[in-house]
Amino acid sequence: MDQAKRLDFQKASMRKFPCLRLAREAMKKGGALPCALNAADEVAVAAFLERRLTFLGIAEVIDGCLGGRHE
Repeated sequence: MDQAKRLDFQKASMRKFPCLRLAREAMKKGGALPCALNAADEVAVAAFLERRLTFLGIAEVIDGCLGGRHE
């Protein structure tokens, strides 16, 4: 248990992690957007797990559900 003495964190790339960018934007705008983002994510991940959607398609589904104006 003495092996983990230090954790280092780096700033996350919003280009590499589009779902993180979408989540931050939904959080900033508030209202029902965070709930809509969560629901869209649940549906998109289920589709991915059923091989009906690519991994990169998850962010596209979420963006579309949030209005597609989050670039």
